[in-house]
Formats: sequence, structure tokens, C-alpha cells
Amino acid sequence: MRDKGGYWLFYINLTTLIFFATLKCGRTLSHRPHFYNMKKILFFLIFSFILGDFCSADNSLDLKASNADILDYEINSDLVEYKYISDDLVLSETDEILALRSPNSQTFSLGQNRYKLKIYPSIEFVKQGDLWFQLKTATTSLDIWKADYKLSWWDKIKNQLVAYASQLFPLTDGFIKRLATESWNSLVAGNGTASDNINIQVGWANNATIGSWGQIFRGRLSFDTSVIGLNEVESASIFLYKSAYAHNTIDTPSFGVYSLSPGDETLIGIADYQGVGDTLFSNEILYSDLSATYSEFVLNDLGLANINNDDNSHFSLRCDYDATNSAPSDEATADGEKATFYSSNEGGTAKDPYLEVIYSEVETPAVATSTNSNLNISAIYLFSTSTALDASTTLTIAEYNIPFLLYYFVFTALFFTILICAFLYNILRKKQWN
Repeated sequence: MRDKGGYWLFYINLTTLIFFATLKCGRTLSHRPHFYNMKKILFFLIFSFILGDFCSADNSLDLKASNADILDYEINSDLVEYKYISDDLVLSETDEILALRSPNSQTFSLGQNRYKLKIYPSIEFVKQGDLWFQLKTATTSLDIWKADYKLSWWDKIKNQLVAYASQLFPLTDGFIKRLATESWNSLVAGNGTASDNINIQVGWANNATIGSWGQIFRGRLSFDTSVIGLNEVESASIFLYKSAYAHNTIDTPSFGVYSLSPGDETLIGIADYQGVGDTLFSNEILYSDLSATYSEFVLNDLGLANINNDDNSHFSLRCDYDATNSAPSDEATADGEKATFYSSNEGGTAKDPYLEVIYSEVETPAVATSTNSNLNISAIYLFSTSTALDASTTLTIAEYNIPFLLYYFVFTALFFTILICAFLYNILRKKQWN
């Protein structure tokens, strides 16, 4: 976007050019009354002023998409934040299996029936026809929003149906904090006072009063991991991209992934502050070892067990002083230690947090089911097991893919062949006797 200073420079140059061009025109038409030339000069000056004012207008808050491509919005005071389908195509990446892409995940082939799955906390991609487009977030003023955002009743219904059907806009990553002047123990055990998904903050802030601290910051990360399904998880890691770090004390904090019981499945809130656990789910990374880009938190066995293959998987991010309730150095300053990472609120996926899952594909055995209680499905497979799921449903799983029905057909055909041959033989004998 061009700044206003540049626009005003353009305006001054344009005005000067028009002014001198008008003077030249006035000399050429000197046979006309002088007041006519002055009126012409005044007219061009007014025109150039209007044009310069137009050029200096800030259009950065204009809507980034047509109304039909704006899928969700939130009004906060005099600002409106909205999500829209951008024109940016999301092409297939190296080794990505495009057919397995979902609105919040990408799958990559590792060979030999092994795959890498990248799962993002929120919806990143929108499919239209056979193409995938990047979902983006933008902000505008309330005045522009009221003036430009006008949808037909059909567009409103269609967008709501898309949002509800796809759960497009969960806000499941960000930070929760407690702001209070109190002892470290009270700050750890108290309730949350604020939350936001603008980024992920972890750490604490001191207080100018000796014997008390001011804030503790905790992160939340939730992923829809139902895309894993029946596949077998081998390993998993959470990747976070650092945007800033404030090191203002003599302490040396480490950061790790911990358990979380969220207050809401799809919306971060202050209740998540007390929902964090003290069970460590990953390795710990010392503040000085945090990468300038992505840091990898490798999930341990407890972290892997926390992954829900059928639903959402929830994690928290804490510093060790917070998780172990060990008070850091008591300094009479408002400074502290805080790591800040990008959240899914960041445009695109280049810096978004994500859960990486390495899994191997599980071959699903042949399964036969029937709603006919009088039909014994297990009879059509050579080796099979049947399990009664309830009073009316039986699940039959074949141990081998050799259908017994083939043998049944062969023996049945042989039986009828013998029977027909015997019948014909009997008829021929009767004719012979006659």
C-alpha cells in the first residue's frame, strides 16, 4: 500500500504540472480576456486538488473480497474482523496427496504405506470445484462494513450453511492469562482473567512490589484429529513458530506441551486457564534454544495417547516455573519472561502452529454386515469371526480374503451336474427298455 506521504507528493507534482501547462495555455490564448485565463487556471487548480485528495485516500480497509466470499465476521467496537475466501490458489506441495487434503490438514507420502499428516488448529483451505483456495482474515472499519457488506437473503443462508457444515471458524489456539498482583502460588492456582487468539503467549510478568507477581501466560492448542481415523500413529510433534521473546530476568525457563481439559471444544476462553494440567506431554525446550522459526515439541508416550483419532485433541503450553508451581526470581520490576508464537490467526500457513503426525496405513479386513437376521453372513467366508454388537446387529470380519461362496458354488454346481446326469441317464435307460 502506498503511504499518504507518497500520495501528497504525487498531488503536488501533478498540481505544479497542470499549473504551468495552464499558464502556457493562457499565453497561447492571450487574445482573450485575462479573466478568462485566470478562471481556467482556477478551474484546473480545483480539479487537481480534488484528484490529489482522492489519491491520498487510504484504501487499506476496503473489503478484500466480494460479499459472497466473506464467510464469517466479528464486530468489536468500531472494527470488524472477517474471514474470506482469497484468490490465492493452494497448489499441491511436494509429495502431498491432494486427494487426501481436508480444510484443516495436508497429507504427504513417505513411501511404504507411511504418511506425514499436518493438522492445523483451524480451517485454512476452502475447496471450490476441483481447486483449493486460502482462507484469510482481514480487518475493516465499522463504517466501511455497513456501507459495503450487503448480502442477499440467499447468500446469508448459504454462508451460514457452509460455516455450520464445515465448522469453519473454531478459535482453538491462542493464550489465556491471569492478571493480578499476588503471590506466585495464587497466580498459578487462580482463575483466568483474559484470553485471545491473536497469538500464543507463554511465561510470566513480575510486579514492582517484592513478594508478588503480576501475570502468568499459558497457551492452548486444539486440533481436529479425526482425519487420522483407524490408521496407526507412529510419532507426533507440535511445531510452533516464534515471533518474539522477552528475556528480562536471571531465570532460565523451559517450555513444554502439557495436558488440557478445555472449557469449550471449539472456542478458547478464560476457563482454559484452570483446564491446563501438569502432565508433561513432550520434551522441554530451554528459552535460549527456541528456534528463530519453528521449534519442534516431540510428543512422548503420554502425548501420543492423548491424540483422539475420532475427535479433537487438546494440548496446553506452559513454562516449567508455572507447571511445577516454582516461583521465579522476585524482582521489583514489571518485566518477566515471555515467549510469543504465531497462532492460526496469522494469514496463510507459513507460520501457523501445526500438529505433525507420522502414521502407517492399516489395511482394513473385509467386512460383511447384514440387516437380515435370518441370513448367516459368516457362511460366505472360509475363515471368519462374528461379533454381536447388539441384539439386532452382528459384525463379521473375514480373516482371509478367500470367499467360501466360491467353494459353495463349485460344490453346488457339481451336485446339480451329477443330479442332472443321473436324471438323463435314467431317462435313457427307460428308452432302452422300451
